[in-house]
Amino acid sequence: MKKTGMVRQLDSLGRIVIPKEIRDTMEIGISDPMEFFITEKEIIFRKHKGIQCIFCGSFDDLVYYKDQFICGSCAEQMGDESMHTPLNEMTESPAAQRSLHSALRKSRNKRGEMMTKVESAMQEHPGATQNELARILGISQSRVCQIQKELRAGHHHEL
Repeated sequence: MKKTGMVRQLDSLGRIVIPKEIRDTMEIGISDPMEFFITEKEIIFRKHKGIQCIFCGSFDDLVYYKDQFICGSCAEQMGDESMHTPLNEMTESPAAQRSLHSALRKSRNKRGEMMTKVESAMQEHPGATQNELARILGISQSRVCQIQKELRAGHHHEL
């Protein structure tokens, strides 16, 4: 691990500000999901990498290339033949393949359900702010923002 020399204090709600220099370097934007890992003495966090194409967000026909998931369509557009190893060929066993496909299905279903819930809440409460929608749905305001962006982009109809 690399030391930055930056120190930040935890506030009364358990929050900590990630310095802008680090966010810029790590390409962490507002509303980006973060994931946490725990060792015996450390907490490590990084930008969450879902099991979907980093370019178009597709869950189908994924290949794994340089620590990223890319769908076959985007890989073809990029024209790099080294990317065309299907994800299921990279897992060691049939059990691992079943587990990965199960996780993909669950992720798609959960994402679709949450998009539908946000869409319904927006229709039921047309003047509601993101914070109000978040309270109604029991999710974070940043997740509401993220889903609204996807809905505006028309990704909901692809599910």
